[in-house]
Amino acid sequence: QAGAMLMPFDVEAGEAVVWDAADRLKVFGHVFGQSDALLASEKRWRVLEIRSKGRYDNASVAAIQNNLGVVLKIIGERAKNDSGLEFLCESITMCRNALIIRTKEKMPSEFAATQNNLGNSISRLSERTYGVERQELLKESVEAYQSALMIYTVRDTPLEWAATHNNLGVVLRRQGEELEGADGVKLLGDALISHRHALSVYHYATMTYKWAYTQDLIGSAFLRLGERTDGETGLALIRLATDAHQLALIIYKRKEMPADWASTQNNLGNALGLLGSQTEGESGLALLSNSVEAYRAALTVYNPEHFSHYHELVSNNLAQVEAAIAARRD
Repeated sequence: QAGAMLMPFDVEAGEAVVWDAADRLKVFGHVFGQSDALLASEKRWRVLEIRSKGRYDNASVAAIQNNLGVVLKIIGERAKNDSGLEFLCESITMCRNALIIRTKEKMPSEFAATQNNLGNSISRLSERTYGVERQELLKESVEAYQSALMIYTVRDTPLEWAATHNNLGVVLRRQGEELEGADGVKLLGDALISHRHALSVYHYATMTYKWAYTQDLIGSAFLRLGERTDGETGLALIRLATDAHQLALIIYKRKEMPADWASTQNNLGNALGLLGSQTEGESGLALLSNSVEAYRAALTVYNPEHFSHYHELVSNNLAQVEAAIAARRD
């Protein structure tokens, strides 16, 4: 409303207010799982993009396209089927359009930020693909993060450097999941190294939420390594995964950060389910039951309205564990 009131008298001030509104709607929608807020953010960025194009303000157009790409990625990763794919593909297009202006030579900081966002969007798209196409997308995502890390350094831009290393670790883990044998194990180890780089910056005392996010990612990497490792060593790695997710949940609370809390509950459910499936007797059943509780907790946030893709994903995870419990009791 303030933006609309200001626009006839001071265009620059009016657009600044709309910019702030778009950004805050994005954050609110992301943290609290409100798709209507994300769509409202998208709408405002598109209005700003049109106005900047009309003035031939290429730098502003590129900045808006970068921000629009982030919002479209968040919407796309939460929506299922073709709708989610369309948002993710447009997110990638927006980031690539922004990079036409945000070049490494002329705008290195902006170039790095958009490369990181591009990597995120491609990474999310890879989750919806299979086989050779997924491998190619994962490779493109790694290349985008590596381009960002040509600019970001731990000395000059530690927060951006750490965030990009976390994102890179996620994609390395997914690459490792795609490959069998020693090559896959190496990539999973590289993912852990990348997350630990991030943890060297994200200290518990000073950056608590980033620390928790990194612990959650470390847990997922440990889980995949545990799947690939036989015997007691494999079980120990899976226990490390559950420990890492539980550390994250010390920080993440459903009321304050519901989307991150739900994601971590799902990851904890994965770890507990795998540990329970490899543990005999009542101890194994107890672990499987704890996995069910974690998935059900995630579903209190991952509803069909705002998280259709994740709702379906976690519901499938829950059904598998419940079937495993029923099979043991039979």
